[in-house]
Amino acid sequence: MPTFLSPVDHNPLFHELELTITDEDELAEHVGNLMLGHHLHVENILRTKQGVSAYSPDKVIDLAITKLSASTDVIRYKRDGWLFQMITWVAVNQQYQTENFKCQIPHPAPAQHGIDGLGVLLNKSSAVEAIVITEDKYTENPRQTIKNEVWPEFEAYEKRIYDHQLVGIITGLLRDLTSKQVDDAVQKDIYNINLRIYRLGITPNKSHYFKNGKKKLFKGYDGCVKGASCERRKGITFRQDDIRDWMDDFSEKVADYLESKKS
Repeated sequence: MPTFLSPVDHNPLFHELELTITDEDELAEHVGNLMLGHHLHVENILRTKQGVSAYSPDKVIDLAITKLSASTDVIRYKRDGWLFQMITWVAVNQQYQTENFKCQIPHPAPAQHGIDGLGVLLNKSSAVEAIVITEDKYTENPRQTIKNEVWPEFEAYEKRIYDHQLVGIITGLLRDLTSKQVDDAVQKDIYNINLRIYRLGITPNKSHYFKNGKKKLFKGYDGCVKGASCERRKGITFRQDDIRDWMDDFSEKVADYLESKKS
């Protein structure tokens, strides 16, 4: 498996999962296939550890490779954020590989607006057990980004401002259930605030790995997502000394893999 999530408990503020990449080459293959639209192929491999190569025409592959180029800082930041979303998508699907977890596909292009990630965990009776709402931020300014961009978004979900989006996406994810099961999910579960779990993917600075650095980074989480415990407040952290250099190198690995798929 290409990623590993190490749990760190910061109860009652939040529960952290430290993301470690264990196989960059395998992860580059998964991200490359996600860029080509083969999310079901990647999901199947993560769940069964099996799967043949998914086909894409050379022209489609060439267009995907162009999205990995970064001629300006603005384009680079958009590319990096997009790839980070796909990396956390792989990690989350790997985390739930043995459970009945249905996940929104990653954004098909950089800098698209909307929910970064949305997943639904079902129990053995196919009823909604949890709704996982994800925001991913790949940034050198994590604290400012969290405070100014992420907490207001999570608070908006708690205030039901995006409920119509949740209903639309989740019912789409549940389309293989019966009409009654979907209707029950809408009436009993999707509008149930207590079933919503929030997950913030972020790139901490070096200073956040000393003393109470993580708690300072995630300060205010319990203000926008209420609860005495951290059950609904999650975080995925990804540490690199230089996030831009690392993503440049990783982008090259993805491009090399895509090139290898051409006929």
